[in-house]
This record gives sequence, structure tokens and C-alpha cells, in this order.
Amino acid sequence: IDVPATSTLNTVALNDYAFKSTSEKFFGNDAYLAVLRDGQNIPMDAGGPIRIVFDTSSPWFTNLDAWNWSLRTIEVL
Repeated sequence: IDVPATSTLNTVALNDYAFKSTSEKFFGNDAYLAVLRDGQNIPMDAGGPIRIVFDTSSPWFTNLDAWNWSLRTIEVL
């Protein structure tokens, strides 16, 4: 999917927690959608089945607001 840098991404978890930022910031901070951990599905008690993660080298690695777990939706606004 080609998402313009000027778009806003709204990530919403199963518990309705939402984190919103520009797609440019998500991509620029190396956001990853994780669906597996060590080759296995991510269990719900570990934030699965889909979650956002950041590499330790990412400026957002310490931005805990952006680490959205158990995603229900990702909206491009």
C-alpha cells in the first residue's frame, strides 16, 4: 500500500486505546507490524495477534505511546 507521507495513521487496539501520528513519523521511526515472535503467532497476553514494534535504534523505541498492542484497526486518515 502506498501511503502518502502527509497522511495520518490512527492505530486502535482491542481495548480501544488509540495512537495517532503522521505516516511520515511512523515510517521515519522504523515502525514494524509484528505478527510473529520467534516464528510463532504472538499470543494475546503478549500483545498479539498484531502489534506495532520499534527497533532499539529507533528514536521511538522509548515512545511507549506508539507501541500499540493487540491492534484492531489501522486507519489512514
